[in-house]
Amino acid sequence: MRYAGKLALHAILLTGLLVGLGATLAGLLGDLHWGLELFSHFKVQLAVGSALLLVIGVALRSASGSALAGALLLVNLYPVWPYLADPFGGDAEAAQPDSFKAMTFNLHHRHADLAAVETFLASERPNFALLTELPPDARGWLKGLRKDYPHQAAERFGSAFDVVLISRHPLRGVRFDRRISSRLPVLSVRVCHKPAAGRKGCVTVIGLHAANPLGASPLRDKQIRLAAGKAQRAPAGAVVLLGDLNTTPWSPIFAEALEVGRLRDSALGFPLSATWFSRNPLFGLPIDHVLLGRGMEAVGRRVGPDLGSDHLPLIAELRHR
Repeated sequence: MRYAGKLALHAILLTGLLVGLGATLAGLLGDLHWGLELFSHFKVQLAVGSALLLVIGVALRSASGSALAGALLLVNLYPVWPYLADPFGGDAEAAQPDSFKAMTFNLHHRHADLAAVETFLASERPNFALLTELPPDARGWLKGLRKDYPHQAAERFGSAFDVVLISRHPLRGVRFDRRISSRLPVLSVRVCHKPAAGRKGCVTVIGLHAANPLGASPLRDKQIRLAAGKAQRAPAGAVVLLGDLNTTPWSPIFAEALEVGRLRDSALGFPLSATWFSRNPLFGLPIDHVLLGRGMEAVGRRVGPDLGSDHLPLIAELRHR
């Protein structure tokens, strides 16, 4: 190896280790400040970067550099591993007996191609779908969906964080809880997806678009805690909490929501995919989620195509335990 090339690799290794160490420590201290918490979302990127630094350290025969890169790799890979341990374990396409589909999608206002969204809904045929960031004039478009989705829970479109639930099945007990903020509703509703709506045919659906984490993370956390509390009280754990939560699975509030709501991430056992900013592989993050109560399980899960939004639709095939 030439001296100039070796020197450049040493500089890359040192700079990368300093950046990786700082970002990893910041993420671990995410409970202290929203600015630190932002780093907790980049576990995958930090793990990949640490693996590359480990290769460089080994190539340079740097014991200390290799050891630190290996430690950073382990620290960042550990919380991601449950999402990678069985990357081919779920068949996202196979229909299962007594299963039903749930979908969540952030349309990003006027950026989404509404005709493409309508076509996608017609092809996927989810039993119900949570939509957010609809354009202000979306009522006409929603009215056009009533042939396939006659049951709709919609209150208003004044905020980017308003949500709409469209369903093939009757909706019971629709409530938009705005106690955190008038602009930050948490929707709760009972959906019975079988004609003979017995205990195994109904599910509590909780939907939200959580507040932006850039400075508004206290409101986001309160909103997610409110949703988790509602999930915890759902009968027999037959609950689906879904939406744009503006957080990844590795943030402190996500772990708290799972614990408080007695929830499980539907992503476990299926290939991990970014749902936001996915056009950029360096910064794409999984911030749209479908979380399940103890009475539910996922038998399929996948991310849909680019429909014009900065988010991708997320579809989960579910069934009662």
